[in-house]
Amino acid sequence: MFWVLVLLALGLMGWLVFSKKTKRHLPLGRWVGQAVWVQDGVCYTVEEVAFDDYQGAIHGYFRLVPVVLALGQVCEERYDFFDFYSVAVRFESHSARLLRLVDKVRLVQSDRPMDLEEFERQISTFAYLSLK
Repeated sequence: MFWVLVLLALGLMGWLVFSKKTKRHLPLGRWVGQAVWVQDGVCYTVEEVAFDDYQGAIHGYFRLVPVVLALGQVCEERYDFFDFYSVAVRFESHSARLLRLVDKVRLVQSDRPMDLEEFERQISTFAYLSLK
């Protein structure tokens, strides 16, 4: 019985130490997933959350904009709230773009700061692709 408890304790400690939980930057909505793309030596992380419907995604999107702006020191930002679909931000450490896709919201982040026009041009090839 003692050895069973020891093995159980070691297994639990191993699970806690080695299990990697995905770091979420989008705290609202249902977690859909995360994907990583590497293009021209830059690593891009795409995170996606889903909402119940189109209207829920619009409300979720507007509630997520301040969350994204709080990710770091904002150096440059570009948004068009009349279009209801995209906010692009260059931070000191990386660049990010928040996109709304019908009933989903995506956050695309680079591993380094980039000019917003260059960043948006680079991510245009994969930003709307399925994560799976």
